[in-house]
Amino acid sequence: ERNWQRLDRAKQLAEQKGVTLAQISLAYVNNQPFPSCAIVAAHSLEELYANRAGADVVLCEQEVQWLEFGEKAVSIR
Repeated sequence: ERNWQRLDRAKQLAEQKGVTLAQISLAYVNNQPFPSCAIVAAHSLEELYANRAGADVVLCEQEVQWLEFGEKAVSIR
């Protein structure tokens, strides 16, 4: 259930930012506070370009926390 809620939040954030769900997913991985690397695959040139654009999406700490925990996200000061 919690993962479905995370998916719903990711869809909402993608819509707000005008990007795809896949781009939000990549941004989530790339915007972690620890070293991380997203491993992606593309079935077409269009998907490859979309994945590349996802690397440029920046999420603030509050967005990352919201994606993970929803309304129960801890306030970061």
